Amino acid sequence: MWIAPPQFYELSRMCHFPLLHDLNHFSRERALEGCEPWLPVRLVTSDGYMLLLPGDELYPDNPDWMGENQVNMTTEKSLEELPATALHRIEFHSLYDATVNVNIKPRYNHRNPISKVSDNPVIKDNSKL
Repeated sequence: MWIAPPQFYELSRMCHFPLLHDLNHFSRERALEGCEPWLPVRLVTSDGYMLLLPGDELYPDNPDWMGENQVNMTTEKSLEELPATALHRIEFHSLYDATVNVNIKPRYNHRNPISKVSDNPVIKDNSKL
């Protein structure tokens, strides 16, 4: 089954909450913190592509909010060869093989999605993904 990237990302966040009650409580409390608009930026690599999100070290300083320029960034490097210090991205090796990679602190008291680079052993062991 294929799930579109925004939904995949949000479902990965929801895995932190085993009970609907917990998710509902977190959502009500977190909503008071605010939010920010996101524009995923697609980076095509030699062996796949990734969606860069705000906070990733490869995310452009001024993303093209109006879609007036080239839609995709490109590189000859592979996914593994790209810088990996500040990560906030979804990597795609194929349409059905996606990995969320996040190691930055989320803004506005959000939760990071469960990801490959999570440093929380409880999350790694209990992932529902």
